[in-house]
Amino acid sequence: MKRVIIILSYFLTFWGWISSHSIWAEPFTLADGTVIEALKVQRDRGIVKSIEVSYTSPISISTPWGTVPAVGPIFLYPSGRIQKVTLGNVAAFQERTAVLGTPFGSLTVKDEITFYENGSVANLSFKGIHQIPTPLGIVPALRATFYPSGSIMDLGILSWNPPALRFQSQVVTVTELEFHENGTVKYAQFKGSPTISTPGGNMQVERVWFYDNGNIKGVVPTQTVLLAGPSARVNSNLKIPARSIDWYSPGELRYIELANPVLYPTPYGNRMVSGTLYWYPDGKEKELNFALDPPEITLAALGLHKIKVSYLTFYSDGSIETCSFPELTPIQTPAGKVETRYLTFYPKGALKYVNLSDAGEAGKEFPLKTPLGVLKAGWSVAFYDNGNLEHLSFLPKTAHEVNTPVGKAWVEDMVSFYPGGALKKVQLSTATELPTPLGVLPLDWELEFYPEGTVKKAQIGWDPRLGEPKKVKLPGLQEAFIARFGFYPSGTLQFAELLEEGVFGGIQCRKYDVLLFDEVGKLAGKESPLWFYKDSEKD
Repeated sequence: MKRVIIILSYFLTFWGWISSHSIWAEPFTLADGTVIEALKVQRDRGIVKSIEVSYTSPISISTPWGTVPAVGPIFLYPSGRIQKVTLGNVAAFQERTAVLGTPFGSLTVKDEITFYENGSVANLSFKGIHQIPTPLGIVPALRATFYPSGSIMDLGILSWNPPALRFQSQVVTVTELEFHENGTVKYAQFKGSPTISTPGGNMQVERVWFYDNGNIKGVVPTQTVLLAGPSARVNSNLKIPARSIDWYSPGELRYIELANPVLYPTPYGNRMVSGTLYWYPDGKEKELNFALDPPEITLAALGLHKIKVSYLTFYSDGSIETCSFPELTPIQTPAGKVETRYLTFYPKGALKYVNLSDAGEAGKEFPLKTPLGVLKAGWSVAFYDNGNLEHLSFLPKTAHEVNTPVGKAWVEDMVSFYPGGALKKVQLSTATELPTPLGVLPLDWELEFYPEGTVKKAQIGWDPRLGEPKKVKLPGLQEAFIARFGFYPSGTLQFAELLEEGVFGGIQCRKYDVLLFDEVGKLAGKESPLWFYKDSEKD
């Protein structure tokens, strides 16, 4: 008996080795046509995510800078192109390295290489320190990130021995360095506090950002600096204590992060402001934080007078874009009364969006008039510029019965409408049998309509209380299990996502492939779910 157990143990160990090292490997063709032996192919909704490579057959992966040996899993983009490979070959003890001939010299890289979808290299880790040429000088680096074009994005600089580089006619020690795609410096962090020339004058700085034309974009001074803001044109004595500063490319101030609150001239008089001051290129205020000294203003669109505000942003013409109140404030919307601390306006003053989350977290709901009747808003409400309701969000974990163009249904999350008032979309809270051009089906999740009220997009859900899942008869084809589907305005089926493999109209399909139909209902082809839904979301 003992001998049998030992033999069985050896057999199971051998079988496990065979299973993982793979006599059973199958050929798999990569996007560039390279055929490799794959032990296992992992898919998600029909899209290949990764491939386990056979350790008995080393593979070579082509890169723009040479061919590299690879072992271990290969990760793919949904398009099939390689996203990441692990370097190495059959011998597990062998070092996982490769040599690439790059525009920056010959680089010995280690561990893994990641790629952009266009095939260019995204990230490299170096074996040892490599000297990389940059516009500021030679930089010793341990890693590099690249743009899809192949130019350097950033370098991993040695923390224990940062390089001394020439910057603005002086030598500075740089600890971090990033570049624009055109090769100019994007960001630098210094060791020490070099004095550099900025649009706001000479400053000792820790960090500096640049535009791709070389102009300074922003700095973090080593110490608080006093800077004249755009409003200094009317108050020459005004000096703003700045913790960080940002400029538009020609040199006009974009924002100042305040080191401490300051008395500042605003459209509502001199006020204590804090946080960050933002301006438009012409010097007009873009953002003001009045948390310490809220002014009383008039919001004519809401019929509010002498209402305190803690935060405002403005359009370029000076009209209010967003508004925050210090506390929950009742307001009148085109759909009814609500309480809010934050809302936004259209440029001409019409109410655009109202955030109800502060009230919602306290369990408050607000009955509002909608094209579907009175519904209780709990999280947000939005309007078109003509005053019609755009969407209404409910309190989380609540369901509401509404009349849709195809019947009554319980919905959650939100309902949305077209500018003319027709129902656009609902989020069903449970599988509900509703009529569609394909018959009465248990619909769930998103249900979308055309302005005329016909179903545009829907999804089948399964509820055990409704019985077993049912196959759907597809026009001119056999029955099939489907998930999401959609129609043309005429009611003709436009697409259907399969939940099974099979041959449909002579087309071999995988699970989750999307069948496409023309406007007369004839099968026109198929598409992968990723690309189809990526494109359809633009509609």
